[in-house]
Amino acid sequence: MGDRWSSTEHTTDGSAVFEHEDSDTVVMGRPKCRNEEAVGLAAAAGKAVLCTKPLGRTAAEARRMLAVVEKAGVFGGYLEDLCYTPKTLTAVRSVEGGAICDVTWVRSREAHPGPHRAGFADGRPTVAARWLALGPKILIVDEPTRGIDVGAKVEVHNLLFEMANAGIAIIAISSELPEILAVSDRIVTMREGRVTGEILRDAADPEKLMTMMTAPIVRAA
Repeated sequence: MGDRWSSTEHTTDGSAVFEHEDSDTVVMGRPKCRNEEAVGLAAAAGKAVLCTKPLGRTAAEARRMLAVVEKAGVFGGYLEDLCYTPKTLTAVRSVEGGAICDVTWVRSREAHPGPHRAGFADGRPTVAARWLALGPKILIVDEPTRGIDVGAKVEVHNLLFEMANAGIAIIAISSELPEILAVSDRIVTMREGRVTGEILRDAADPEKLMTMMTAPIVRAA
């Protein structure tokens, strides 16, 4: 690469780059498994550190990296191609102004591809406790796992099971048949706002549900 771009100076030695007198900032573009090591070398050399996301492979790894930067007294930055602050502040003002009801769970959705696990550094294990503390009798969840990965779906399903075991009635609305079959005791199908069938989970399978969902709708004369 150095020859291709006619670089007057290049090396494969990371330490040499970090310690070079002309470098003042290091952008972590290595595989994530090498980030922690590189952050330590850059911080020890007194260079500012900029990381792309995710910062670390685990929350513990990310915390260690932040601690190294803070201890070295160098600038630590996190790169992002979107500016979240204005819309975040707008949302906060809406909540504080009473525009919506009590907030028990806030989750940011990734709308682009990349190595971002939806459950990374996730606080959802505390969500069930918050909902349970409110003492609800009925909880309605609409497409509870849309847009998240398989691992995070399992976590959400476990939360629903936990609340059901605590005596909370749950109405789950979902367009995913595997999810409906996984979390339901009784299944009601609808089309165009009308009920087209009802079945217990033990008697249900995807074929029966599809038949129920496509059943003719009886309209009043």
